[in-house]
Amino acid sequence: MKNLAAEEPIALEYWLSHCQGFRVDSPDGRVGFVEDVCYGVDPDRPEALAVRVGILGRKVVLVAVDEVVEIIPRKERIILRAMPPLAQDEAEAV
Repeated sequence: MKNLAAEEPIALEYWLSHCQGFRVDSPDGRVGFVEDVCYGVDPDRPEALAVRVGILGRKVVLVAVDEVVEIIPRKERIILRAMPPLAQDEAEAV
């Protein structure tokens, strides 16, 4: 029998690496869409997501992957722990 808990980090890293275009939501509502995946020192593990925010998508905010609570690949959706502060400012401006 496979240990599914041991495989979850691999699946999470895979989907974080392949989530361009996914919709990003928070408990407060829609944040935007993933424009790019940013890597740091480890080229195999994403460090942040560049998320295009706002109604017209004029701004891009960086969201640390530690803020990701859930990835739903079939719906191409990412759920964050909270609305990023700059995204919140953009939502309030509308």
